[in-house]
Amino acid sequence: MTIKLSTLVRDRDTEFTTLNFLQANNNLSDIGSAPDSLVNLGLTLTASELNQPKIDETATDGSAAIPSGNTAARDSSPVAGYLRFNSETVSFEGYDGIEWGSIGGGLDQQTANTSSTTQTAIASYDATTIGSVKSIVQAKSGSERYITEILITHDGTTAVATEYGQVATDVPLAAYDVDISGNNLRILATAVSANATDYITKSITAEE
Repeated sequence: MTIKLSTLVRDRDTEFTTLNFLQANNNLSDIGSAPDSLVNLGLTLTASELNQPKIDETATDGSAAIPSGNTAARDSSPVAGYLRFNSETVSFEGYDGIEWGSIGGGLDQQTANTSSTTQTAIASYDATTIGSVKSIVQAKSGSERYITEILITHDGTTAVATEYGQVATDVPLAAYDVDISGNNLRILATAVSANATDYITKSITAEE
């Protein structure tokens, strides 16, 4: 930086310091006051606004990096408009001022597989926050597929469900049930054979 001698000596009674120099030359900064510095520098944001977290992006034509975490990690005092990715329900969700809800076609998707005829939990939901579930379940074994739709609700202790709309390429590959285990609302599958069976469950959830 080049400093003119005339600037330094224009007032011999003023002690030269970095602060004095910055304040004297076009008033570009006020080191002692962050808000004043922003005004002096022509910035419209306040100091508190500049200190707020910002959403990062991978590139101008890439992706936005938004907060991600399980249901318990939600903000304790959310404000309408908050947006996050729920790693527990594997879906995007937003807060509307009253409750959190899935957005943008955010169906919860869970997968499981078995190689036995033992009843197995293939999907699980937090029963303390999820009151009802509408699920589409696909079972696949080899080239055969079986798809069904299940409506589920519970009272915190007992889960009930109705199944409808079953379609199979050959025979139904599994029988389904629901229960409450601990704090989890679960969908249970019992495969009809010990052949490897893969399950995909896509659900719309309704919160308590």
